[in-house]
Amino acid sequence: MKIITESGFTCELDVDALNDWELHEILLDGGALSESRFARAVLEKCMSPKDAQRLKDHVRTETGRIPADALVKEVMELLQSSNKEKNS
Repeated sequence: MKIITESGFTCELDVDALNDWELHEILLDGGALSESRFARAVLEKCMSPKDAQRLKDHVRTETGRIPADALVKEVMELLQSSNKEKNS
């Protein structure tokens, strides 16, 4: 499913992968679920490597850093948009 965030990032998100058991294993491995762990799992299991890298580059600062809060925000927005599209 093609998703566009408020900041203008566009990618394909595999919404079927959100229900994949291996995604849930990644999320549950090692204890408490954090937003960062959730975002990482979505990048690894629901996006192509190319789109995941594009998203990192999209939020990368001029100093070359990728702010975790910005990346998590984009991932959460992608998921919210995919839910809206899926339920339409």
